[in-house]
Amino acid sequence: ASNYNWAQCNPTYMTICIGPTITVRPPTSTCYTVTGSTSVCSGSAVVCVTVIPQFTMAVTPSQPIMCLGDSIKLSTSAIGTLAVLPIPSATNTNGYVWTEPANAPPPSIDNPLAGTVTAYPLNTCTYTFEIYDARACVSLPRLITVTVLPKPITAIAIPTINNVATNTVCFVGLSPGAPDNTLTLTGVNQNAGLPFGVVPTYTWSSGYLNPPCNSQSILTPVNNNSVIVNAPCRLPYLVTYSLISGYNGIPGCRRDDTVTIRGVDCRPVRLIQFETATP
Repeated sequence: ASNYNWAQCNPTYMTICIGPTITVRPPTSTCYTVTGSTSVCSGSAVVCVTVIPQFTMAVTPSQPIMCLGDSIKLSTSAIGTLAVLPIPSATNTNGYVWTEPANAPPPSIDNPLAGTVTAYPLNTCTYTFEIYDARACVSLPRLITVTVLPKPITAIAIPTINNVATNTVCFVGLSPGAPDNTLTLTGVNQNAGLPFGVVPTYTWSSGYLNPPCNSQSILTPVNNNSVIVNAPCRLPYLVTYSLISGYNGIPGCRRDDTVTIRGVDCRPVRLIQFETATP
């Protein structure tokens, strides 16, 4: 035959509807009729294409998030029952295939042909992941967006007296202390434009917990951004408070800051009177 026509003709799923060879990719099993003809005769044949439904899979974590300069592990999970196992050894068109986005920038994963990869992108970006099973049938593609946050930028604010910063607190003995014998320390996150739902977190610790004092000096919850502290002991004179800041407990998103507070013995000197004994 010199002429070939294919029916049913659907340009969405066929490269062309005429000619001896065509490429089809129907969404469901479909039969095609091809008619070949010459100037004197014609004949037809039916070709049926069986479409195996694409299987599903998942990637964990489902909402990956990390800080710039860190890395995150992405792992295959929940491969659908329509897949024929085992998954073959990886090649560019077989097994596990990760496609990197241009803004990652590549290379940003350690092995694009593995079921579990370590990603270290420089920007928030979306990876495409597919699996080819033992029949070389491909899964539905999975788009994985890795959110990259900036490292926390945190400052510690201390009170001011007459516009002069003060890091001094009075030791007044065993009394819990009046308001003028305490100091307020505040952690301030200075990152601009954090995504919705990303909340800065804070954890304070006191140097007074160490010898020789062994006492807690933080009077308010240590996970607040602002804490009230006092001097529960006369010694040491200089005490270091530590602040660990981050976002929602995301691993790798951590910053460590310290501030030194001076404890001053403010107890009043009592008047001591002596009487001379008379003979």
